[in-house]
Formats: sequence, structure tokens, C-alpha cells
Amino acid sequence: MPEFSKDQLDKLRDKLDQSGVKPKCLACQRGTMVLYKGQVGISEIGRERIATCVLFTCNTCGYVRLHSLAALDMDGLT
Repeated sequence: MPEFSKDQLDKLRDKLDQSGVKPKCLACQRGTMVLYKGQVGISEIGRERIATCVLFTCNTCGYVRLHSLAALDMDGLT
């Protein structure tokens, strides 16, 4: 799985912050969502397209959350 560069991760963090994404875990309300360095691809049903996503994991309960680069208008990042 390819990894985002440091520059790409910095841009992602800035964009997520501007979009109002909060680091607090929605599941346990105690942990912090940590950005994973690897790029995650999700195959879209009925299309031959892979959506690249950013993955977060809670450092307390392990809850996983994905954000689509396309939805963040950052398709060209990868």
C-alpha cells in the first residue's frame, strides 16, 4: 500500500481542519483519531474506479474512519 508523503499529510491535515473534522473519537468520546500514513483504495460498486481515502484510527478504542479525497476536493493529491 503506497504511503502519503510528509507534504501530502500536511496538506491533508490542513484541509481536514478547514473542513471542520474533529480529532475526538465519535465512538468512545475519549480517544483521539490518528491519521494513518498509507493510502486506502475503495472500489466503487458498478464502476471501474478506485476511490482513494484517508484512514483514521482511534488510539483508545480502535474505531476506524475513512474520508474520501474526492469529497475533500483533493483527488490530485495522489
